[in-house]
Amino acid sequence: MNIRHIAPFFAAAALAAAPAFAEHRTEKIVVDQPPPTIAGDDNATERQAKREGYVWAPGYWGYTGSKYEWTKGHYVAARNGYRYEAPRWVQENGRWTLYPENWVKDEDNKDKTVSR
Repeated sequence: MNIRHIAPFFAAAALAAAPAFAEHRTEKIVVDQPPPTIAGDDNATERQAKREGYVWAPGYWGYTGSKYEWTKGHYVAARNGYRYEAPRWVQENGRWTLYPENWVKDEDNKDKTVSR
């Protein structure tokens, strides 16, 4: 392969893969069957040592449209002034709702300096 064609080839490959990396569910999912239970403390065994500047996003059962699928825990870059909320399943009106991960303004992290 000619060297002049290598850079555009890698750029095209990266652009083609971008949608797979960018996929991020923001809507909730509602299903009739409860998610599988987590045997033991799988999230604790997945977790690695603390990493400065990162937050642990625990593993959870996702839903692909026809079945549950385990998503492994991983680290996400911390956001200053926000706290991370992991995806969670909630039983509502006899059905199960998966609320997606979320960053919430950390009210406890406000600047509490009083002006004089």
